[in-house]
Parts: sequence; structure tokens; C-alpha cells
Amino acid sequence: MGKGSNLQKKQAARAKHEKEANKPQGGGGQAGKASRTGANAPKVICQICRTEFLASQGHSQLQGHVDNKHPKNTFAECFPGHE
Repeated sequence: MGKGSNLQKKQAARAKHEKEANKPQGGGGQAGKASRTGANAPKVICQICRTEFLASQGHSQLQGHVDNKHPKNTFAECFPGHE
């Protein structure tokens, strides 16, 4: 067999395919949507307009929401219990 024979190519392709087949599935469709979109992540909800924010967002981003959307209200009125 010469250099780069079909047998070697086929074995390499088979090994690559097996490696990819052993990876866990990404959870496509409705089954994996929650994990892809963060639907199960904890959320903070503005009590005035009911807009949801991920709990991982910083105070400055929430304060920006209060300043832009509810300038007459305080941060505590929009997000009670959040510091």
C-alpha cells in the first residue's frame, strides 16, 4: 500500500466519526431549549413593568433600566429585595 492509501483514510474517518458520536447531544428542539436559552436561570423581575432580567446581571444594568424606563420611581420600588 502506498502513502495515503484508502484504508488509512477510511480508518481515520471512522475514528473521527466515532469520536464525534460519543459526544453528548446538544439537546436540540424543545427538549434542550431551556438549557440553551437560560430559561431555568434565576431571574429578577421589575415590579412595575414585569420585565425579566437574569439574576447574574449587575446592579448597574438594573439601575440603567430604572433610570431609562421608570425615572419617577426608585430602584427599591422596581426591584424590592434586590440590593
